[in-house]
Amino acid sequence: MITSLATLAVLLLATAPSNTAAAFSGKATTYGTNDSSGGACSLRRTPSGVSASHFVAMNKQQYANACGRCISIKGAKATVTAFVADLCNECGQNNLDLSGNLWTAVTGKTPGIEKITWDFVACPSPKPALCLKEGSNTYWLAVQAANVRDGVSKMQIAGQTGTMIGTTAFYYVNANGAVNLNKVPVTVTSISGQKTSYTAALKVNQCTTVG
Repeated sequence: MITSLATLAVLLLATAPSNTAAAFSGKATTYGTNDSSGGACSLRRTPSGVSASHFVAMNKQQYANACGRCISIKGAKATVTAFVADLCNECGQNNLDLSGNLWTAVTGKTPGIEKITWDFVACPSPKPALCLKEGSNTYWLAVQAANVRDGVSKMQIAGQTGTMIGTTAFYYVNANGAVNLNKVPVTVTSISGQKTSYTAALKVNQCTTVG
C-alpha cells in the first residue's frame, strides 16, 4: 500500500497543471503599438482584469480560435497576463509579437528579440459580454463574445451555427426570419467544449454584459 501511494503521488505531481507559463517556449518581438483596436481580431472589448495595452499578435500556426484568449507570458523581467488581439504572419510557431507596454513589462529591455515561455490561461473576468457588429440587422447578425474565460471555438446565433468572419472574433448568421434584437438567443462553446447559452438585448456596435 505504501508503494502504491507513493507511486500515485508521483503520478499526480507529474500530471498536475503548472501555474507558470511554460507550455510553449519561443521568441518575443515587439511592434510598438499599445492600441489593440486595429488588430486582426477586431476586438470590441478587452478582457476585464487585464491591462488594455498588454496584448500580443499570435503566430499564424496557433492563431485559430485564439482571439481574445488570455495568455501568461514569462520573460526576463516578469510573468504577465495578456490577451490575443492580432495576427503575426511573420512569426514562427510559439513566437509572439508584443505590444510596447507588454514588452517592457515582460522583458524590461530595449526592443529586440527575447526568449519567452507562455501558455493559454483563463481570463480573470467572470462576466462575459456579447458585442453586435456594425451593419448587423434583423436578418444578418454578427456577434462577438468578449470576456470569455476560456476562448470561443464556435457560436450559435438565433438557432443557427455562426460562421467566423475572416481573422476576426465575430461570428455571423443569415437569419431564416427576422430576429428580435431585444431577445437574441446565443450559445457560446468554449475551447474546452463547455456550452453557455444567453438571451440578450443586443444593440448595433455595442457590447452587452450577459454574465
